[in-house]
Amino acid sequence: MDSDVCTLFVSYAHATPNRLEVFRYIVDHIKSTANKQCHVVTDADILPGTYWRGEIIRYIQRCDVFCVLVPHDISTEIVLECGVAVGARKPILAMVDSEDVAALATYGLEHLQAIVWKNNLPEDLKIPFVNDVIAQVARVIYTTKGWKLPKDGN
Repeated sequence: MDSDVCTLFVSYAHATPNRLEVFRYIVDHIKSTANKQCHVVTDADILPGTYWRGEIIRYIQRCDVFCVLVPHDISTEIVLECGVAVGARKPILAMVDSEDVAALATYGLEHLQAIVWKNNLPEDLKIPFVNDVIAQVARVIYTTKGWKLPKDGN
């Protein structure tokens, strides 16, 4: 694998596409501040007619970081994908809404330090909070790849 490229497979519920958009924004920000490439891969990258479950398993096995955007409602597919990531010993980056932290246990991730997304923040706290989330995601990516963190931490 290319040492200047990080592939992130993202497991998410289709009922919450806004979470995927936020995650892509975070990764795009990280890419813009580094001379590295980060590729976000989802089930949408699977070609029509492909056996999708097998392809998702291959994506998870080949990715550098497995990301799960933990949904409120239980998803059998996400449970299976988390199991594949654990079995493949992939670093797991879990993002969960503050009201859904208990859902981590559903996915076998209750012992994992997750990034907790806080909804309904006052306006003056939104930008600092997003910047903190960007820094946390960047640390996971940089640590996994053995890259040196930029001086500002993002």
